[in-house]
Amino acid sequence: MKKVNLAILGIAVLGIGAIFAFAQMGDGSGKHADGKKRWGKGGMHKMHGGGRGMGMHLRGLDLTDAQKEQVKAIREASKPAMEPLRQAMKENRMKFREAKQNGADEATLTSLKNEMAPIREQMKAQHEAVKSQIMAILTDEQKAKLAEREAKRAERRAARKAAREAKPQE
Repeated sequence: MKKVNLAILGIAVLGIGAIFAFAQMGDGSGKHADGKKRWGKGGMHKMHGGGRGMGMHLRGLDLTDAQKEQVKAIREASKPAMEPLRQAMKENRMKFREAKQNGADEATLTSLKNEMAPIREQMKAQHEAVKSQIMAILTDEQKAKLAEREAKRAERRAARKAAREAKPQE
């Protein structure tokens, strides 16, 4: 009988612990108690490395300490140019989301989307400039390894897109 009571007590303690753990995760908005977003665009994406390196995944390329410092300097130098673009994109996305929630017509939504296009192009150009600077400091072996990874990533992306398009619309 004592063993059964101890087992029940143990399960109860674990259950209460789980409740407290989930309560710390926040209000169900996708944000934890610390206010940081963990899920959705940017959340999990950033947790898995997608938010770093402007599309370049340099981990595993065995960069020398000098290369790491150069990459860090290149990225830091690009931040001031990128920040106004990021802010403009954020504001446009908020305007678009707000207009969509308020039932804006298709012309208004299209107009807001069109406002984002030049900003997106500027950001893309900035990303490419940073990428070319980083590529310039890599060895031929590192460049080959990176190109192989990018090809595999593109293949996976194409497979996911094909699967999404093949999925019947509900």
